[in-house]
Amino acid sequence: AKTGIYVVQVTVNGCVSDQSSTSVVVKTKPGQPILSSNSPVCEGQDIVLNAQPVAGAIYHWSGPNAFISNLTGPVILAAGTTHQGQYILAIEVDGCIGEPSSINIDVTKKASAPLIEGNSPLCQGEDLSISTPSIPNTTYKWTGPASFIDNNTAFIIGNVTSIHAGSYNLIATFN
Repeated sequence: AKTGIYVVQVTVNGCVSDQSSTSVVVKTKPGQPILSSNSPVCEGQDIVLNAQPVAGAIYHWSGPNAFISNLTGPVILAAGTTHQGQYILAIEVDGCIGEPSSINIDVTKKASAPLIEGNSPLCQGEDLSISTPSIPNTTYKWTGPASFIDNNTAFIIGNVTSIHAGSYNLIATFN
């Protein structure tokens, strides 16, 4: 509403000056950006930040670990716990910077490899026993020779033969 031409004249002792004018343009300030992300992520996964696109906008991201970006949706590859924290975005349109928005990113520390115990080596006909300690909020997936699959913390394969020989692998997923 304040955009327009402003005119001024000066009167001194009854004498009026010529008019002088200036044009004033008041630009619309952009609104606060709307942000989203894929948080929380596990250590080693990518962080994906997103801002709702705004036509003609320049993006000013900042965050932990000296992070800066001018992209609408920057990606932080193989995030570590140093990337956890508050990310701030202000958008600039036509030279005007709007109020910033922020989003908190959580990076969960990767768990240590589980301890696995077994009774190998074995003789044919004996029982194979393999186990790992139980951890609350953890799921387990064992795989092994002869299409072996198990979801428990421990298992026994009775009367083993040569088809049971090989590597048994465990994926333990916490939370």
